[in-house]
Amino acid sequence: MTVDAKPAAATTPTTATLCELFRVEIGTATCGPDDSFFRLGGSSLDAMRVVSRLHQRYHLPVTLADLFAHTSARSLAERLAVLATAAQPTRRRSISVTARRRRSGSPLSFSQRVFYDIDRATGGMSFFNGVDLLSFRGDLDPDALVGAVGDVVARQWALRTVVEDTGGVPAQRVVDRPARIRTVDLRGAGPAKLHKLIRREHLVGFDLHAETPARFTLVRTAEDAWQLVSCIHHIAYDGMSRGILVDEIAHAYAVRLGVGAARDPLASQYLDFAEWQADALTGERLAGHLGGLADLLGRPAPRLTGDSSPVRGHVVRTGHFEVPQATSAGLTALAAAHGVSFFSVLAAGLVGFAAKHTGERRQLVAMQVANRGWPGSDAIIGCFSNLLPVEVQVDPTASPAEQVVAAQRAVGRTLRHEEMPFERAVALLAENGRDLTALGHLPTLGLALQPDPRVVRELPGGTLTVEPSAEIGEQVDPTSFGLVLELWFDDGLRGITRHLVDSWPGDSFATAGRDLDAAFAELARPSPGAGNHQDAVGA
Repeated sequence: MTVDAKPAAATTPTTATLCELFRVEIGTATCGPDDSFFRLGGSSLDAMRVVSRLHQRYHLPVTLADLFAHTSARSLAERLAVLATAAQPTRRRSISVTARRRRSGSPLSFSQRVFYDIDRATGGMSFFNGVDLLSFRGDLDPDALVGAVGDVVARQWALRTVVEDTGGVPAQRVVDRPARIRTVDLRGAGPAKLHKLIRREHLVGFDLHAETPARFTLVRTAEDAWQLVSCIHHIAYDGMSRGILVDEIAHAYAVRLGVGAARDPLASQYLDFAEWQADALTGERLAGHLGGLADLLGRPAPRLTGDSSPVRGHVVRTGHFEVPQATSAGLTALAAAHGVSFFSVLAAGLVGFAAKHTGERRQLVAMQVANRGWPGSDAIIGCFSNLLPVEVQVDPTASPAEQVVAAQRAVGRTLRHEEMPFERAVALLAENGRDLTALGHLPTLGLALQPDPRVVRELPGGTLTVEPSAEIGEQVDPTSFGLVLELWFDDGLRGITRHLVDSWPGDSFATAGRDLDAAFAELARPSPGAGNHQDAVGA
């Protein structure tokens, strides 16, 4: 598929194609050539899907940063024309099943290597267990459910890999093993028994050398109720994988009961992504990412607490966090009015809070990004997500509009490095004599905006419901963030906070929580004379 070489003021075929793509992905009735993607209601997740579709259609190195900088269909078409003349089309290497199985193994992706190294250093503790609860109710077939889980594990290779040591270098290999699933009958036992079982899944780690990184427990809790507890190691799973897993299980179950057709095999697997990453992130491309990230982290990071050095391995406390409806509505209207992503609005509020808390105008926040621009990745379970530092200069005299636009620009700058796993970059810079951890240059503030965790799916004979869940209380965490804010939309804007207990003595974190509420409320408050904007922006 070609791109118009010289887009003119009139709508070109590429612009028209992008208008339709925007319209479909956002779910809006119309999209004009000069309409802002975010003003129309596009979310960061919608933007990720658009970038993935553009990769598939045009085979150009378009990034999420391009969409953040060129938010209209016309502007993005012009950007695609530049990429078409200035860069070679993107290519990916796909290795056949036969060829891969003849090899000793495929490389771990850079993100997987980070999780693997921490897992080895901590003796396989359960830091990176991702536990989800899928609730089934109705006249369901438990054998079909078990079979559906097996079908999904067979289809998604990341769920049936093991790590092997090949001459001191870890590699991953797909194994032909059935899904690890057990059944438990807890009818009449009460909810405490189920909670204990779920808690155990959080606490029991994986032996990545001997075990595949996914296990499942199908629990019968009533005559017409079943709970599927999934536990998957982060080395094979991220936030976007959760939605894919639920969709795959629901579809496979329906197929088992003769409703619908089985899906075609995936065109590519997570191992293909790991192979591509090892090939692509080298030479000038790698150097560009390292140089850009080093510039972003050129000075010491502001410290939310009084600590003089980063802290790792401390106890963290997880608590609920909810944004009032009026504040959430105001933030949504602010994003729509100024054509910025809702994430950028949240980032503006968070760095505003941090600037008041630390007394420093320069703020660093680590943002979680999906990193699923690679073609086909939106259908693959795997560890794609990444953390990247966003550097924002906070102007205390700026209006809310100016604050969110500044945050959007800062996020866009950072997204140029979306494909570069941050921990890998930090390690490579340290090897080259620039230890950002020792220098205290890494952010201690984190922000994530997750997909809606609540899912309801109609199944043959019943329903599947997934509710948001989080382990509230204290856990050990190997990371160094003083504060992480993780939000999602679920009948409002809510989520959790995680903070290092030792870094917030007494009731200081409770005070910080109130200050964070106030920062969002202040940002959401309509400016004098501002219009009433009703456009909605998703998560």
